[in-house]
Amino acid sequence: MNYTQLEKSFFKSFLLFSIVVLLFVNIFFTLNSSKYRINQIIIQSNGYLTNNLVIPNSIYKTSIWLVSENNFQELVLSEPSIEKVNIKKNYPNSLYVEIIEVSSLVNILDLRGSTPKTKVLLKNLIEIDSGIALPISNLTITNGPLPRGFNGEIVSMIETLKSYYFSMEEFSFTYDGDNLIGFYRGSNIYFGKAVDLGTKASALGSLLGNQACTGDFRFITSEDIISNCEY
Repeated sequence: MNYTQLEKSFFKSFLLFSIVVLLFVNIFFTLNSSKYRINQIIIQSNGYLTNNLVIPNSIYKTSIWLVSENNFQELVLSEPSIEKVNIKKNYPNSLYVEIIEVSSLVNILDLRGSTPKTKVLLKNLIEIDSGIALPISNLTITNGPLPRGFNGEIVSMIETLKSYYFSMEEFSFTYDGDNLIGFYRGSNIYFGKAVDLGTKASALGSLLGNQACTGDFRFITSEDIISNCEY
């Protein structure tokens, strides 16, 4: 009886060991199989700045089983316009990469130097070279220097105006080193100093959102506007 029990115990142990070995061998060959190595990467972006993005060569020929969003962290850190990267694996060897961009808020034309500079201001307050004019608001800077927190004020203003569902590409702004002036569908908007722009944008949104008119709008405080609106 003891011998029989010992034989059964040995058989169970051998069977378990064999299953583990087979599983390990199967995983090893699957991970290293040429069939499951990435040879096609499909990129889709929700914006304009990463349409010509180059995926690191290290991703190609990598086992599809071992690739995750972590493989793209270096790319995310090196590209300020990228907020995050999502991936979807199309077995056996294709990778779908979704690039989520930081919102682009305004094209900036800086005329203060001898050579005009064109940049795009992102929602994260970073300015980057775009090489193209995006279908967003435009800001021209004719004089300076810019006050402390200028980019933050512009982002606050644009984000607030967006919440009122304006056509943001129809907005343009000029900063002369002292005051900010906006232009929208034939109206001139005199914001004054580039301070409390989020509050001013909220007041402007409430006014323009409730009546269709054109004319001059001038802020006398951060919340009070005088206008000669024509309907």
